[in-house]
Amino acid sequence: MAVKNGSDAIPTSVEARFDADGGLVSLAFGWHGQRFAIASWGRSWVTGDGVQQRQHFLVTTAGKEAFELTFAPLAQRWWVVRAGSRQIWV
Repeated sequence: MAVKNGSDAIPTSVEARFDADGGLVSLAFGWHGQRFAIASWGRSWVTGDGVQQRQHFLVTTAGKEAFELTFAPLAQRWWVVRAGSRQIWV
């Protein structure tokens, strides 16, 4: 589920790489002052277009906690929220 600015999502740093097909692969992220390595990846989707485009990634940490990472390609910014939040991107 996607999140809107000003909701539970917080700006974050994300360690990521591009795969051979140009896809973005997140490896770790920061949340409340801690670094979390990503153990598994769930679904991903895109919302919006142009300046409002966002790429969303569901990920799970080694501790089995689920998070949603959201990336704004044009702004080159990331946000994180614990999966299960009720907020939606507009």
